[in-house]
Amino acid sequence: MYQASLLDPAKGQMPGEQGRTRVAVVDYHQMGNGVVNGALSVLVGLKVGQPFHLYALDKEKAVALQHDLEAEILKLLQSSSASR
Repeated sequence: MYQASLLDPAKGQMPGEQGRTRVAVVDYHQMGNGVVNGALSVLVGLKVGQPFHLYALDKEKAVALQHDLEAEILKLLQSSSASR
C-alpha cells in the first residue's frame, strides 16, 4: 500500500492542518448498486493494499458525491491543460 502526504514540503505545515495527514492510494475500484437498509443504493468498492472496502450511498449522497467528483475532475483537467 502506498501512502502520500498532503503536506507540501516546500510550504511546511499550514495553520490548522494536521501534521500527519496521510492519503491511502486506491489500487482498484468497483461500482454497482443494490438494496442496503431497504433503500436502493450505489455501491462503491475501494481496494487499498489487501483490504477491499464496500461503501453504500443512498440517492442523495450518491448525487452529492457525483457533483463533488465532477468538480474535482474538472479542476484536474483544467490544471493539466494549463501546464502544457
